[in-house]
Amino acid sequence: MKTKLTVFLFIVWSIISFGQTKTTAEEVNIKKSLTYFVNSIKDKKIDQAVRCIYPKFFAVVPKDQMTQLMNMTYNNPVYEC
Repeated sequence: MKTKLTVFLFIVWSIISFGQTKTTAEEVNIKKSLTYFVNSIKDKKIDQAVRCIYPKFFAVVPKDQMTQLMNMTYNNPVYEC
């Protein structure tokens, strides 16, 4: 009985851990999009980074205000590295 329980738990654990390792097309697209967004900010291309933001977000914060806010944040000479 103990052996059967151990084997069963090992099989369940293997299936669960294997299921976590698969990457889907959505995950790949999200990773590409996020990398593009971060690299745009790093390269100080704020307009390009703002275009990556989900369009419905601009119903809350206008696009020009978001661009201005990101410019103030990332192009601030006081916080230059």
